[in-house]
Amino acid sequence: APKVEDAQLAIEEVPLPVPRTGEVLIKVAAAPVNPSDYGKWKKVLGPGEQWTPLPMGNEGSGVVVASGGGVLADRLVGKSVGFVNLVKQGSWSEFVTASALKAVFQLPPTLPAEDGASFYVNPYTAYAIVDTARRRGGKGFVHTGAASQLGQMLVKYCATEATDITLLNVVRREEQARILRSLGAKYVLVSAGDEWKLNLKQTVKELGLEVAFDCVAGEMTEILVDALPKGGTCYVYGRLSGEAARIAPIDLIYFSKTVEGFLVAGTGSQAWINLSKPVTALWRLNAAGKAVNAGLAGGGWASTKFDDCELDTMHARFLEMWGTSGFTDRKLRIRMPATVEPEL
Repeated sequence: APKVEDAQLAIEEVPLPVPRTGEVLIKVAAAPVNPSDYGKWKKVLGPGEQWTPLPMGNEGSGVVVASGGGVLADRLVGKSVGFVNLVKQGSWSEFVTASALKAVFQLPPTLPAEDGASFYVNPYTAYAIVDTARRRGGKGFVHTGAASQLGQMLVKYCATEATDITLLNVVRREEQARILRSLGAKYVLVSAGDEWKLNLKQTVKELGLEVAFDCVAGEMTEILVDALPKGGTCYVYGRLSGEAARIAPIDLIYFSKTVEGFLVAGTGSQAWINLSKPVTALWRLNAAGKAVNAGLAGGGWASTKFDDCELDTMHARFLEMWGTSGFTDRKLRIRMPATVEPEL
């Protein structure tokens, strides 16, 4: 299988994108390096497939410098915004165009534009996970990979805003458990040793949990499903193990347990923001946006600790962190030059 270390990244100079009606031109301030970005570098090609150049980066932030026309787009000129869902572009760019309606989110005016670089993927996912757990009717949920940036956001969010939710965190190492406890985590299990599976099952029962969110897959999914009570649900939203999710059929057949996919936005029932149901999607987007914007400022629950680099040093810095410290306590952020001006 391909390795992250083998990826070939190149910087290319392209013409300045021109916004169409309903779009805006954004001068990018910063863009993060997310697991969903470098996960693409490990893609296994199918029969007949070949590698083709791929624009990198799925979210970022900056200032709107021009409008392609339209009421909404015109209103955003001069505003600090976050953006996602780019079409044939990547956020690791000095300038991007984006749909004012579907891809641009106005940031709090007091927040420096670069600090909104990770405004969407992790904060909106954290909000969506908690909301899903609430709607499921349980007292809380189990979360694996809990030392990640997303996991740390969930700990802070549940400790400060979603205090009605009980969060059981699962991490791989004791030092990760200490990080989460320092952020306010009350329940943390380390997935090591002979007793941890039994401890998980007992803790799930004691806390009355019926839901789990799993980003590891493989054997972990099977362990979680086994630990959940009759009628419990495990939502799988990642595959850090690189393995397919495993489930014991007896849990499905006799104990009415379910395994479902989960993502923030899409067109299927597994998406929290189901774009095929626009009214509900808009309501959820607005609710999440208010909570996230409030949590971005002043080191709040939605803020991210960054390690900064420039576009031309990003790959070397990424490989250095990948091979040593990792990304548990910070995320790599690409800062774009502030002096570049568009030739409109």
